[in-house]
Amino acid sequence: MTLKTLRTQMLLVPAELVRTDNKPVLKFPSNFWYKDKIEYTLKQIEKVKL
Repeated sequence: MTLKTLRTQMLLVPAELVRTDNKPVLKFPSNFWYKDKIEYTLKQIEKVKL
């Protein structure tokens, strides 16, 4: 996997930023093929927050 591919897959995400319980949340289309990978990555990042 190249850096360009990673950038495309991780940064060009078709999602909508919405507020749920006054907390920003990304909503992905149901047919988004690597939705699970992105959600997993975001959860891991959330654990690392200082």
